[in-house]
Amino acid sequence: MLYEGFAKPVLGATGNLKANGTEITRQYIVDGLQTIITSQRYRLLDNYADVFAWDNENNAESIFEWQYSEKSFWGDWGNIWGVDGNFSVIFVRPRNPQPDSVYSAGWSFSVPTWSLVNEFESEDTDRKNATIFNADEQLNSYTKSYQNTGYFNHKYMPRTAFFPIQGSSELNWPKNYIDMRYADVLLMTAELILDQNPSQALEYFNEVRTRAMGDAAAKSSINLDDIYHERRVEFACEGHRKWDLLRRGLDYAKQKIDASWDIPANVPNADDFIGRQFVKETYGMIPIPGSEIRLANEGVLQQYVPAFK
Repeated sequence: MLYEGFAKPVLGATGNLKANGTEITRQYIVDGLQTIITSQRYRLLDNYADVFAWDNENNAESIFEWQYSEKSFWGDWGNIWGVDGNFSVIFVRPRNPQPDSVYSAGWSFSVPTWSLVNEFESEDTDRKNATIFNADEQLNSYTKSYQNTGYFNHKYMPRTAFFPIQGSSELNWPKNYIDMRYADVLLMTAELILDQNPSQALEYFNEVRTRAMGDAAAKSSINLDDIYHERRVEFACEGHRKWDLLRRGLDYAKQKIDASWDIPANVPNADDFIGRQFVKETYGMIPIPGSEIRLANEGVLQQYVPAFK
């Protein structure tokens, strides 16, 4: 099951979790995902890049999308969590880019790793180009910040054509964030039914893969590693990777996350990438506030509840 490798151990669950009295089993999840697939309400867009086009939000592939708008004209930096605009996009654009006619300047945070860039197959140009912006090749100059790799998240980089004209521009970007899309449903289902129904899993897997690289890229058989590779390149820079790794277990997550810090030879800022390793003892997480743990369902997370003082 999708959560067996991580969530159940963290939650201290000895059996299946329940939601509103219903036991959450593998089949329960599969049935829910299959309902989405058979509804034919959603589909993969023909062109991968169109999924993230700023003028194509809430498209046929998007199942759940966080809505953002520039219409509040927000300007209060003391209360940025109350904004209606998406201020996260400003994080992922290079500082002081030249030229800057297409993309607005940003803060150079959350840069893709070399490991991610190397994960794309040579034929996977559509997904790679839609995902990775190579600033060293595509810009004349930019300010290189801490942990600079030269790569940036192309999917959510702010476009000058959508530049907010009122309020603080950084806080008012009208770019939605896609939390779940149809490709995710297909690959989650493939993962869950891989052992029980490998032919159906292969069909769902190839539907995603061939959208990106054409029918010649279809595989005749797959294993779990194939699905995880496909998920990494399909959902790159969308916030799924860490959770994918965690559900295969803490040892697997540590191996992959630590390896993502491997840097090529002759990188001038190599010291920026020293000492970043996954800590299994804390599940790679920051501490959960005691106040939040106490709000959890009775018996859940009790091993982590701090004593009242």
